[in-house]
Amino acid sequence: KPLYTHDSDGNSLVRVITRWGDLARTDVVVDKKIPQLAQVFKNGALSGLLPAGYPEKADPEQLRNYFPLVALPQQAGHAKDVLIINSSGGLEIKMAADSGIPRIRGMESNRVLKSVAEQHRELYRHLLDNPGIRMDYGDIRHALRQDTTEYDQIYITIPQAKIPGGTEPGMLENYLYTQEAFRDYWARLRPGGMLVVLAGEELLYMRALLVAWEVLEENRAGGNALLGQQAWGYRMVTLMPPVRPYQYLLMLAKGPIGDETAGRIEQDTRKKKKKK
Repeated sequence: KPLYTHDSDGNSLVRVITRWGDLARTDVVVDKKIPQLAQVFKNGALSGLLPAGYPEKADPEQLRNYFPLVALPQQAGHAKDVLIINSSGGLEIKMAADSGIPRIRGMESNRVLKSVAEQHRELYRHLLDNPGIRMDYGDIRHALRQDTTEYDQIYITIPQAKIPGGTEPGMLENYLYTQEAFRDYWARLRPGGMLVVLAGEELLYMRALLVAWEVLEENRAGGNALLGQQAWGYRMVTLMPPVRPYQYLLMLAKGPIGDETAGRIEQDTRKKKKKK
């Protein structure tokens, strides 16, 4: 794999950490143009962002404005228990904590990130210094089957699958995004809870939408109509270079949506459109 000295747009990147494990390589790099956002790569593909090491530059309001697709579901409900899958321990977890969610569980399939967090506290202060955040590393599907917690929101992160400079697009941890996996996520949601999918590419978003429809169809007749009544989908259009790992958002509620929640989502959406 190439060393990350420049990205596909020619921007200068400083590789600050490299770790090997589980037949994969993890790199943490910093773009000199955007020093407040460290980027995590696994086997050459972007897997997450780390804003927490620079709190004076990555304050909560700036993050909400810059990453509206992450902020929208966090502001739409009154979540108390949230599960976030494969955020690389970074952006989504920090934003959830900043929004006031008291209990956050992160699950990471990349075991190397545990040692990275322990050895580089300056990048992971938001994890290590917050007693309301619990992190688990390893087999996510196995951990979910052992879990008895019911969550208000479950976030599934699927960043861009294309590797800069590579010849083949590939999806990381493919087993986490199957129909069977979505059944596991759905089972861990409280009635009225919300499944949130953050996707970096249209193909990944459409796949998640199809799998969600199939899961709904299994649980209740009329899955197609139900999807229209309980789901929101968004695409972010921007002229700025996509440092953001996500361009698509799917929010799927487990059960009927109350007028208050629907109104809050609509109001927040209008606000974010005005800020663009």
